[in-house]
Amino acid sequence: EFMRSTRPSWQQSVLNLGYRPSLETMVSINADREDRGYATDSTITVKVDHKFSRRLVSSISVGGTLDSVFSERWLFGAKGDYQLRSDEALIGPTWIGMDMKLANYDRSGNVGIFRPSITQYFFDRRIGINLQSINVFNSGHELGWLARADVMINPRLFMYLGAARGDEKN
Repeated sequence: EFMRSTRPSWQQSVLNLGYRPSLETMVSINADREDRGYATDSTITVKVDHKFSRRLVSSISVGGTLDSVFSERWLFGAKGDYQLRSDEALIGPTWIGMDMKLANYDRSGNVGIFRPSITQYFFDRRIGINLQSINVFNSGHELGWLARADVMINPRLFMYLGAARGDEKN
């Protein structure tokens, strides 16, 4: 039997709109409203994704929250992914990536987050394994990790399993 918690409910709503000015570029705006019971923050982020080649993709983002209580007051982000290995049937492509974010929070000030990753696909991309190191820099360095497996059961049904350990800012 589940016990009822006296903590307030935590609710989140997200709206993401995108426009593709070319086959290689996507511009999107994301509105994220999060209600943690004791406070509500609404964050707006603008992001540009660009595919430079079949092997190189990247994105940049900028955003902020007016009257922030727990979300970023402002944020700048950049991400890049590079394909190391090409597609093959049994062992598919290998991608390496770097996701970086600099943000300012009300309580913790400026925070830098760097997440290098590697993704390996198998069986014509039916299975993907992603490993990330989560590095948070504030007054010191905090290290976390993320592991995720994506499985295509059939072309219309996907499943993922994941585990992570890291600071709340991740």
